[in-house]
Amino acid sequence: MDQSGKLISGEKLRAHFDPPPSLRTVRAWQANRQIPFVKIGNKVYFDPERVKDHLVRHNEIRPRP
Repeated sequence: MDQSGKLISGEKLRAHFDPPPSLRTVRAWQANRQIPFVKIGNKVYFDPERVKDHLVRHNEIRPRP
């Protein structure tokens, strides 16, 4: 599967959220491995759809029983 068309930088990833998180927040999520990313050389890229899906699945707040 060719992912080169889907990968974007952290700065562009911010535009996929409303309100957009700060770049510092995106980098913190990356450093803490809270979002999926791809590192190619010294550059880091994100697939915005995978990031959104991951955040929805893993940061869902459920009501207490």
